[in-house]
Amino acid sequence: MVGGGLFEKEFKQVRSLCIFLFLFNSFALPFTVWSEYSSHLEYLKKYPDANLEPFVFQFGADPLLLISSLFLFFIAINQMGTERARGMMDFTLSLPYKRSKIFTVKWALVFGIILSSTIISLILTGSYIEWFEIEVSQPTFNYYFTLFSTLTMVYTLTLVAGTLTGTPFAQGLTAISASILPLLFTLVLTMNADAFGGFSYAEMEKWFEFGYLITPALQFFRWTVFQEVASIYPFYFLIPGGMAILFFIAGYFSFIKHPNERNGNFFLWKQLNMPVQLIVILLGVLGFSAVGYGSSNESFTGYLIGAVIGAAIGIILSYYLIYKKTKQA
Repeated sequence: MVGGGLFEKEFKQVRSLCIFLFLFNSFALPFTVWSEYSSHLEYLKKYPDANLEPFVFQFGADPLLLISSLFLFFIAINQMGTERARGMMDFTLSLPYKRSKIFTVKWALVFGIILSSTIISLILTGSYIEWFEIEVSQPTFNYYFTLFSTLTMVYTLTLVAGTLTGTPFAQGLTAISASILPLLFTLVLTMNADAFGGFSYAEMEKWFEFGYLITPALQFFRWTVFQEVASIYPFYFLIPGGMAILFFIAGYFSFIKHPNERNGNFFLWKQLNMPVQLIVILLGVLGFSAVGYGSSNESFTGYLIGAVIGAAIGIILSYYLIYKKTKQA
């Protein structure tokens, strides 16, 4: 099997999802711009005396990012978790290729689809906007840079989660958890800092803003976030772009070093079990203690009760997600 054969093998494995992703990411936004602007013109033609605001196309108001990210999420799970669960990873690793090349081909295949479809969408959308001189909510290139870097980051994060975990469920859960972890920590730390005082509102606002910006899932919390971020932070696209590079490096070395197991373990690398469990417990303690403090009229007793409840929930949750799954293997 030559190098092109490896690409062909990987493409066949996720062919349907890749085709749908390419078509949707290429043509969804151009169609949306055409549809909304055509509707605006039809309305003006039907009601010429209507006093309407000038038409402004709102980038990020459509579900393009969410739907494309879902395609990428399931593609990455098929490439790693599902392939391992079905035993196909054994066949892939038996091919006359280094693990480094196998991982790079998996990633490059989907990255190429993201890049090519985004360029097609940019050309079509940009040409239509320029031809009809349509006003937009933010610079077109800025929006597309952010869209491209975010999609690449989402895919790379999910793929990397598959190099660390042993099942499709574990891969998906790890990817989702990692995508919201910075914001979760920022929220619970801010709540605890607010409970004990000693910090000004401006200081806590800086903490929250930092955690907010480094959260991979930032754009998925509400539609308007994706519309606002690029205008407030013109170079925001560098953050998900930098994350994608870091995730790729982590996944590259993880895929090379970690064993290929099919025993149902949550993590392939058992040394991750304890640190992850401690993170879950810590989040539970900090989160529930702050809630207990606030719901008990700022009582320290309420804080302690909340901490105990949070610790218990964290222990039970982490046990059933990590250790119990290992014992059932």
